[in-house]
Amino acid sequence: MDNEQLTALKKYGHFNSTHEVYGVLMEEVAEFFQIVMEKPGTKNKSERMAKELDQIRAVAERAKNELLNNKIKHV
Repeated sequence: MDNEQLTALKKYGHFNSTHEVYGVLMEEVAEFFQIVMEKPGTKNKSERMAKELDQIRAVAERAKNELLNNKIKHV
């Protein structure tokens, strides 16, 4: 598990359901979109977008692992 995955685990804990996974992913995507919508040339925009994409990836990978290990309910 990488640093972003550990951070996501600390922030959200283990997922309880696929609906929760969806909600967390949508929250991370919304944070990415907020940065996308900022004016061009905004300070550190590319770096901040890259960080949000890392967070999306980390949540998705952790969810995939928990799903494949039957730790998430299918609802």
